[in-house]
Formats: sequence, structure tokens, C-alpha cells
Amino acid sequence: MLIQSIDWLSVTNLVIGFVIWFIVFYFFQNYLYKKYTKSLHIARFFIIYFIVLSAVGFLRVTTEVLPKTIDSVFYLSVSSEILQGNYFSFMNAKIYGYLIAFIRILTFSNLYILIVANILFFLFAVMDILTFIPHYRDKNLTTIFIGLFSYISIYWFMPNVLREAIFLFFLVKSLKFSLRFADGIDKHKNVILFLLFGLFAGLLRPQIFPLLGIWLTWLMLQNRKFLLFLATIIFISLLLFFHDFVQSVFSEAFLSSLKSYKTEAVDGLGFIAFEELIIPNSFFELVVHLPFLVFRFLFTPFPWDLSNVQYFFAYVDALFICVFVGIVIKNILQRRIWDTRILAFSALFLISLGVFEIAFTGAVRHRMPYILIMFPFLIPISNNQQMIAK
Repeated sequence: MLIQSIDWLSVTNLVIGFVIWFIVFYFFQNYLYKKYTKSLHIARFFIIYFIVLSAVGFLRVTTEVLPKTIDSVFYLSVSSEILQGNYFSFMNAKIYGYLIAFIRILTFSNLYILIVANILFFLFAVMDILTFIPHYRDKNLTTIFIGLFSYISIYWFMPNVLREAIFLFFLVKSLKFSLRFADGIDKHKNVILFLLFGLFAGLLRPQIFPLLGIWLTWLMLQNRKFLLFLATIIFISLLLFFHDFVQSVFSEAFLSSLKSYKTEAVDGLGFIAFEELIIPNSFFELVVHLPFLVFRFLFTPFPWDLSNVQYFFAYVDALFICVFVGIVIKNILQRRIWDTRILAFSALFLISLGVFEIAFTGAVRHRMPYILIMFPFLIPISNNQQMIAK
């Protein structure tokens, strides 16, 4: 009989996934209605968005409509190695592998629940991003909601087995608390929270540790307070702890390390790698090439690079970025953005990451958190409001 051909383990996982999803949806919906009691339009948006992202996640798990992402396969293999006791590392992909392994233990390797967890991390991060807009509950956020629905890479990377969602969550939290203690709000509490969430974000992507240190130093110069100085010292200590990485960035071997990284990493990327691999031989050349590297990182892939329909989403993403950056630049020129510090934060990471990027798919994925952080700039301040510029 045909019933003997049914994969009952898969069916069981699917049923468990649906049951847990409905439980999560029930509590998430109640949370939203309580949080946004006087702003039900925000609550309704997040409910609809959660359903849409969950549907995309379901398609990713059960069909081949969305092609596999290479890193997802890698993270799952790392989690399998961890479950077998073959890994002990709390850096980079390994730490995300531990999270996957933990969820797999709790859910009998139910990948859909892992994707739902990533969706929740992403949505909570978006909620924090909205708080960068003063009195956001009283404002018309339609432009931001349309932007979130239109940003195609969200559907590709967030409802997936990738670290993007949880990294965005920790990164936004670290920015949020750094701005709070820089403004003198609950200084002791917020400096500790910034260090904590900055540490978590850095463990997921160690390359951001130096950038968080630079960000903290810049805040210190803007607001000379002892706590900022103390936090900077602590971050410098963290940088020294991760000696190998810091040495490669700040020593005289920086350029040779950059050359080695690009030439070795590009070998296995095939057609998704940039055709022109720019490797500066001096800091002067780095400065000369920097505008192009950042431009390429922001707007790649270009239409003439289309060679595989599978990555058509990346070209749609590039078109979205063009429109988004155009709106942001317009609001900047008109001095109608909420907080220039948020712009400085995103610019710091986009410029730095642009130097190292070697593939257009990597650019699409790696620029996404910092583009999302700038989403508040889609809502310009009114003419009678003063721009915050600290």
C-alpha cells in the first residue's frame, strides 16, 4: 500500500512544526497587541509580516522553489559535528552552530522551528529599529512598511538557517544601548548592555570588534564621559584578546593579509565573485580605490552582470538599494534625518566591509543589516522639527 511509502518522520516533524508555529503565533500576537495598544496599525503590520515570512520559511523547508544557500548547509553540518562532540569553539559560524544544535535537540531536528526563531529575532530587531524614530507610534510608518515588504533579500536570508537574523538583533541592541548611554540615560545599565550585546554580535562576526571599538571611541570624542572611556578600555581589551585578528588588521601586514584573503577566498566562488578583484598594494591605492569599492559593495550586482537566473533576486535587491539610497540622500541633503549618529554607525560598517567583499552575493547579504538600520531615514522629519546631530 502507498501508506508504507510515507516518510512518517518528515510528517511528524511537519505536524510538530505547525503546532509550535500556532503556539508562537498566539503568544506573539498577544504580545504585539499589548505593546502597541494605542498603535494597532503597527501590531497588525508585524502580524501580517510574521505570517508572510513564515510562509516563505515553509517553502524553503518543504520545496525546491528557493535554492539552498551554501552557508545554511555549512551551519547544519557544523551543528551535526557539535552534536557528535567534534567541535569546541565559540567564534564565528561555530557559535551559531551551537544554537542550531540546541534547537535541534529540543525539536528533534525540526528545521522549521529554527527558521521561526530566526523570524522572531528579525522582527524584534525591526521593532528596535523603529524606536530610533522619536514618537514613532504617532507617525505614519507606511513608507517603512512598504520598504520592508519590498526588500527582497529579507525573504532570502531571514527565514533561513543563517545567522543574519540573530546578528541583526544583537547589532541593533548594541547600537540602541550605546546611543542611550551616550545620551546619559541610565549610564551604568546601558554601558553594560552595550558591551554584552556587542560581545554577542562580535562572536557571530569577529570582524566587527574593531569597528565597534572605533564606534565607541567616536562616541567618547562626542561625549567625553568616564563611562565611555571605561567602555573603550574594555573593548580594547577584547580586541587584544582576539590577538590574531587584530594583528592582521592593524599591523604592517594588513595589505598582504587583505591580498591573501581575497585571492584565497575567491577561488571557490565561481561566477558569483567580482570580475575585477581589486587588491591595493599600498594605503594610497586603498584610499584611491575606496570610493569604487564602497560603491560596488552598495549597488552590486549591476544589470550587465546577470548570468544566472537563480540569483535574479540579487538584481532586484540592487534596484531596491538604488531607490533607498536615493531617498536617504535626499533627506540628508534637506537635513531631515532623525539622528546623524545612526548614519555614522552604518557608514562605518559599509565602508569597512566594502574593502573586503569579494562576491556580489556576499555584498547583498553583508550590507543588509546596515541598510535596515537606516530604514528610519525613510521617514523625514517635518520642517518644524530640528535634526538631532550629536
